Amino acid sequence: MKTLSKLINAVSFENALEKNSMHRIYENLNGTGKEVIPKSLKVYILAAFSWSICLISGLKGAGFPITASIIILGIFIGFTRSKRYFKNAAYTIAVYLIIQTAVLFFFSVWMPWENPDMIRTYAILYILFGYGLSFYIIRIRLIENIQINYLIKDGKLIRKRKTIKILKIVAVILGLALVVAIWVTRFYTISSDWWNSSNNYDYSYDSLVGTVLYVFSSFIAFANLALFTLFPTSLLKTSVVLDGFIYKKYSLDFQKEYEFTDKEWYGE
Repeated sequence: MKTLSKLINAVSFENALEKNSMHRIYENLNGTGKEVIPKSLKVYILAAFSWSICLISGLKGAGFPITASIIILGIFIGFTRSKRYFKNAAYTIAVYLIIQTAVLFFFSVWMPWENPDMIRTYAILYILFGYGLSFYIIRIRLIENIQINYLIKDGKLIRKRKTIKILKIVAVILGLALVVAIWVTRFYTISSDWWNSSNNYDYSYDSLVGTVLYVFSSFIAFANLALFTLFPTSLLKTSVVLDGFIYKKYSLDFQKEYEFTDKEWYGE
């Protein structure tokens, strides 16, 4: 997080003020007036729903749903205790983390190993690796966003440019893998009788055709697992999160500049 912290520290108050007008900050504090359901209620409902999904992970041991419950509870408490100026950022962070937790603990149940110890081990590794990769992608997105929205006019060079491009290419590949998986499933459904009755090819793993099909299907399967695992990262609004970080950094300055009371700014 050092690179992200340095970039946030590089944003001057003058630049932050230019990007955040009185109207924009007012909407951040009070909303647009178009919301039917309050954000706090949305987070509560989402947390309850995700928690119920995480209970499925109890099939692999009581520790999984207990851990998931602690994580979701911590996220919910963090959201409710956030300052008013940071509430929008806290909301999008909470939505992302809650759904990411539900996805990881849900898919951890389906580890294809017969040995119970191996299943738990791989499930734990999957969850840890999933969180790590997800956080890394979010970090890169934040680094890209802050440079484009706050620092590009200052002549700052975009850092992590190659990494950003690689992640975009990987995202395209994963998307194509999903399309291919859907197409193959559809094709197999239509022509399954022909495949099952065909004597023209040997589809066993020992044959060349069987090996190619096995490698291809494994790649598609892992690609789609990665796609669904990392899907929650697309729910995080990086611009909103970065605005929250900027408001937090210059909290007193913004409050003084736009003459907000403590209750209006902090919600206290």
